[in-house]
Amino acid sequence: MSFPSRTDPTRTSRFSTAEQSGVEAGLQQSGQPDTLNKKFIARNIKPYKTLKRFSTVKGLRGLRGKHMGQLERIAAKAVLKKNKVKSSPLNTKVKTGKYKPVQLRRARRQLKRIGSESYRPGSTSGIKNKGVRRAANHLRQIRRNRVVNKTKIGDPKAYDIFKGYRRR
Repeated sequence: MSFPSRTDPTRTSRFSTAEQSGVEAGLQQSGQPDTLNKKFIARNIKPYKTLKRFSTVKGLRGLRGKHMGQLERIAAKAVLKKNKVKSSPLNTKVKTGKYKPVQLRRARRQLKRIGSESYRPGSTSGIKNKGVRRAANHLRQIRRNRVVNKTKIGDPKAYDIFKGYRRR
């Protein structure tokens, strides 16, 4: 059994057709008109309300100077808005059924005693009563969620301090 040699003219490569070399095929492709022209882009972004200002050829100038990450974010926001995908705020309700009022009162007092460090993980480990410690952790999470809810949807700054929750 013999293998075709590298100089064999009948052998085809993935970069060329049987009758053309890779350079010839590339030159031919570069000569073809590009379907992604400004009119095509402007026409396709018209259905999106948030992209209306870019929906003319002159309006596309507003996208000049933006990098791919920014363009992707603009496009993603437009698609989410068109499909009416809403962000639901994070939970901020205290579970009064799960924790007794005494536990919640003690938990608030303990968090106040810990002070500004109370948001750190493990800061409630000094609370010996398990019910009060869990109530304190719950109150701490609710406090974080309230801060996150005040930020813009999808904003990276909205990540929860340690857990990584974010409104989507």
